Amino acid sequence: MKGAYGKAITAFVFDLCMGLLFTILLTAPAVRFLDTHVVGYPLDGFEYVWKMWWMRRSLLDLHISPARLAYVDYPYTAGSNPHLLASPLLGLLALPVESWLGPLQTYNAILLSSLALSWPTGALLCYAFTRDRSAASVGGALYAFSAHRMAHAVGGHLPQATTFLFPIMALLMWRTWRTRRLRTALWAGLVLGLSVLVDLKHVALFIAPFVVLFLGFWAWTERRSLGWARVRASGAALGVGALVAGPFFVPLVLDRFQGKLEFFYMSTGTVRHAADLLGFVIPSPEHPLYSRWPAVYGLSQRLAEPGWHENVFYLGWVAIPLAVIGVWRHWRERSTRFWLLLVLVSMVLALGPVLKVGEQVVTWQLGGRTGTIPLPYALLQGLPFYDWCRTPGRMFTLTMMGWSVLVALGAGAVTSRLHSGGLQMAAGLLLIALVVGDQVYTWPMPLGDAQVPAFYEHLAEDPADFAVLDLPLWEGRCERYQIYYATIHGHRIVGGMITRRSSEAVAEMRRVEKMAVPGSGIDAARALGAEGIRYVVLNKQCLDEEGLGQYSAHLADRLGPSVYDDTWIRAYEVPGKPTVPTALREGT
Repeated sequence: MKGAYGKAITAFVFDLCMGLLFTILLTAPAVRFLDTHVVGYPLDGFEYVWKMWWMRRSLLDLHISPARLAYVDYPYTAGSNPHLLASPLLGLLALPVESWLGPLQTYNAILLSSLALSWPTGALLCYAFTRDRSAASVGGALYAFSAHRMAHAVGGHLPQATTFLFPIMALLMWRTWRTRRLRTALWAGLVLGLSVLVDLKHVALFIAPFVVLFLGFWAWTERRSLGWARVRASGAALGVGALVAGPFFVPLVLDRFQGKLEFFYMSTGTVRHAADLLGFVIPSPEHPLYSRWPAVYGLSQRLAEPGWHENVFYLGWVAIPLAVIGVWRHWRERSTRFWLLLVLVSMVLALGPVLKVGEQVVTWQLGGRTGTIPLPYALLQGLPFYDWCRTPGRMFTLTMMGWSVLVALGAGAVTSRLHSGGLQMAAGLLLIALVVGDQVYTWPMPLGDAQVPAFYEHLAEDPADFAVLDLPLWEGRCERYQIYYATIHGHRIVGGMITRRSSEAVAEMRRVEKMAVPGSGIDAARALGAEGIRYVVLNKQCLDEEGLGQYSAHLADRLGPSVYDDTWIRAYEVPGKPTVPTALREGT
């Protein structure tokens, strides 16, 4: 037993070291700029920088629920987003280090460490079915660095990159089923509950489909030997998972069925952010080698264009033959048929509500009538919580977990033909290089400038409770920078898109915005001061020259000369040093 445990630990350490090495290589030059740049593009990543900062600020400083949106969408301080409470794990993981590293470096550290950890956890799952350490490493590498996952990492979708717990969840669910042990079931339930708390979208697009398919497949195929012990163990795992995650979901569920979260519904985007049938075999448009092939680049760009980071669903030209070999060689094993079923079902669901080919919705004509080809995901859209989701393509994360197991089975079948242990290891390393190289999303890793104007660092030293109005309010790129800068100065902001925004919040924001708009006829100094807004900041990168000039002239006339000006922003101070009114401050 000691020898087996020793080999398992050695293999885990090897896979972890490989994960760290490949993370550094594939995200280069990120490790050199962790304190000045955000890994990936400066888009959604800043939202998760804010969410982790807000977890600490709300719990440790303000002693309020993280669901309370008291510091964004000002002056609508009554806003609530229970999604933040239902998806707390990343923020809780950040708590011990954020005060030391700061919000930006904490985000970068969690993103990179999640990529690295996914290799050994993916390999653990693959080893349970291959019993081959080298082959398992191939599967772990694929799971960690698939083009789909790296595309989301580049786009700043931290939860989509933080999926290292999921292979452990699947492995423990499998062991619970096989061993029927309650102790294993308790561990499975704990990891299941923690996985649920990573992000709400994962519950609908990964965990629920996996659990349903897993229990349904094995209960049916082994129905003659089901037995009470197996039912009890599986039920215990689900029960513990519910106990761990349930308390965090109570406010969300109550608000959902009381009609308080109507703004979570999205009527558009479901088809745009679904997989295209051709996308499964077309590599990333930013692949450093494949993108030089005009025919491939043109098609890849067209498939990715509607969502770019959301629309990469590549299985891999190297991985496909390995998976075929794996299924062929291990077809008699029920577990192989389960993983194949999981891959196929999740791929079909990732296609969304209607079939697309070549980024065109497939239509039919019959007797003068025209229609589309509906797919199974259309049925899910009618279920509670699925009706909130506009990104069915994220189901592909589940596909890649099952796909990694099948590829590992194929890798084991290939390397097992070599009789020398050294040759098998060399072949395994070669397959790792080929599989990962084939999956590269982009290289070098793009980095977003996250240097902070000195003005915001100065605001951080002011303990007064006031708000900041950043203009323009509705430009997506600047909205992200506004919430990032808020983690530096620590004050309330009028902007700050967090997940989704209620119509009440939008109305309040537009009311305040009019106070600073040129030609409105409003006494800006008096109106803004009454709202507790002390500074108005113009983001130069999001205003054209004419707009910047008009705003600058108007604010200088109403508020006085700018108090700060650099290449990024121009700031004006509202006279009288206003603070947030007591009515808006209560409870925060």
